Amino acid sequence: MGNFKYDWEKDLITPPLSSESSSNEWMDVVKNQIMNQKRSIFNRFAPLVGSLSVIVLALGIFAAKNDKILGLILDLSVVQGLYAPTLTYEQVRYPPRNKVFENQEQLSKEEQKKADFIQNMAYAYQNIKTLKGKADIRYYTDIGQTSISTVEFQIREGKNPASYLLVNQPNGTKSEYINDNHYELRRSDGKEQRERVSTRNPENEPKLTFVSKADGQPSYYFPADPAWSSSAEVIVAPLRHLGWIVVDLELWSIKSRETFLGRKINIIEGKLPSSRAEKMHADTYKIWVDDETSMVLKNQTYDNKGKVVESFEVTSIEVNPQLDFSIFDTSKKKE
Repeated sequence: MGNFKYDWEKDLITPPLSSESSSNEWMDVVKNQIMNQKRSIFNRFAPLVGSLSVIVLALGIFAAKNDKILGLILDLSVVQGLYAPTLTYEQVRYPPRNKVFENQEQLSKEEQKKADFIQNMAYAYQNIKTLKGKADIRYYTDIGQTSISTVEFQIREGKNPASYLLVNQPNGTKSEYINDNHYELRRSDGKEQRERVSTRNPENEPKLTFVSKADGQPSYYFPADPAWSSSAEVIVAPLRHLGWIVVDLELWSIKSRETFLGRKINIIEGKLPSSRAEKMHADTYKIWVDDETSMVLKNQTYDNKGKVVESFEVTSIEVNPQLDFSIFDTSKKKE
């Protein structure tokens, strides 16, 4: 009978026994009454539990498809202390990488080699778990002045992507940027701005060719960093910022291999497409690509006299270091 409890005097009706009835028969009747009691309780509550389960499931699906409602739920969970950033790294089963060109199988061997190189650059974030380092962003003026911003970055990829950036501006001000794949938090001048972002699932990459043509006009799609790493995206998803290399494969080539920051590097040198050159007031460029991960560690553009117009240069880097994941917490106020 287990742990089932009942009131003997109220619920149990002593069965009529004939003179021939044995004690075993009586106990069998008692057991049957107890099982009927259990079934009665189950039958009363099972429909209610089932209905509630269906309602909760329906509300969950509706909330998941409605970003505003989902955001409200997350906001309430933050207030109640139920939501906290994920403090683990989980491996992602990335889908097959998208092709660079629609007619990729028709390319020459040299063009195919460049297409493979571009594809590896676009998905550099898939080759790391965590990343930490510093970078300098420099802009040069015609009168020789240089504007330098320093970026300190920490990035987590995988199933729980997140990013943290500390930016030191040329005027001495500092700003922080945090994204935990649910919220984006910006801190600057003692103020905080927190906004909901669309959650990205790295396992659901859009199936789009990088370069496609409709009505003869090219359109471009370049993978974005799931960690929303802002200005550090040029490192781990560089094609978003260096997309001009897909416009014409004949405009660039892999020139040499060398060492940079203790890592083996492939160097690309090329000429900017005319439309891009006009916009950037530059003529040529040079890109330093990490051989192991395909991350971009440095890039420079030059005017027609060979003078640097702008540059992005990683000054220190750690690949797959142990990070304190609490730094990605967007729910905490800075103390």
